[in-house]
Amino acid sequence: MSRISEKVHPLLKIHVVEKLNKRNIHTVNEFLDKDAEDLMKYSGLKYQNVMDIKAAILTSQGSQVQNASFFIKQIFQRGKVSSGIDKLDHILNGGFECGLIYEFCGPSPCGKSQICMSAAASVCAADELVFYIDTKGDVSGGRLVSNLQGKVTSVASALSKMLLSEPRNPYTLITALHELAKETNKKSLRLLIIDSLAALFIPLSGDHTESVGLLSTVSSFLQFIANEYCLPVIVTNLTTKWHGPDTDPVQKASLGRYWEHIPSTRISMSQLSGNDILLTITKSSMLPIGPSCTLKVYESGVQ
Repeated sequence: MSRISEKVHPLLKIHVVEKLNKRNIHTVNEFLDKDAEDLMKYSGLKYQNVMDIKAAILTSQGSQVQNASFFIKQIFQRGKVSSGIDKLDHILNGGFECGLIYEFCGPSPCGKSQICMSAAASVCAADELVFYIDTKGDVSGGRLVSNLQGKVTSVASALSKMLLSEPRNPYTLITALHELAKETNKKSLRLLIIDSLAALFIPLSGDHTESVGLLSTVSSFLQFIANEYCLPVIVTNLTTKWHGPDTDPVQKASLGRYWEHIPSTRISMSQLSGNDILLTITKSSMLPIGPSCTLKVYESGVQ
């Protein structure tokens, strides 16, 4: 959401912006929402000036009507993105669909980060870009190298295809997504990963209003990027044990009810014995519910 300034329109001089700020008009959306007559009173601009600014904002930042066949063609041209794990690709019907948000949800630790690194390595090995948002500092050069070895001729060249961001709160995450959304070279990006989204929001669990508001902003950015870049988005979420007064402990996903409807597909993860984990599709708008696979998780990767 851009702030009003001369960068938005030459008529939005500093003194005009200050007058509007005093009326709690700080962003282009807030400017567009106000009646032209009110904006005239608040800013001192003429009616035609106000309308010219609104028209310029809508032209430069508003959505454009395009033929739906363009997007369908783009999706088919780009195809699916492999997870780098054959068994997982199988239950995903070939891999991650472009334009959709996927969530891997499970307790800590159960291999969520390893699956993310496997998917990232698969894309890098194909000489395409990955934007990897690591909120916990879990991305290890050694683990990435292990995932890439045997798949590429030059590990260093493949690693150069990964763009890494390490936000430590929801606000810096939103800044990173905002910067990504502004990029013009969108065709080169193939996959966006956030590991872990829950880690940033659990500290806000006591402030429900702030948490939901920030999650709403993040989900809007993710859906925009998935559609605009025509790529899949992978997010990891954490499950924790909840104890009821008269019930056995149950695993519940973090991020709350608001987030439940955001991912197109949720893959629930649980630990079995040893290095074995079970992945099950528990929610999807595109895939059947129930298919599962068992994988082995090692420091060097997932099999």
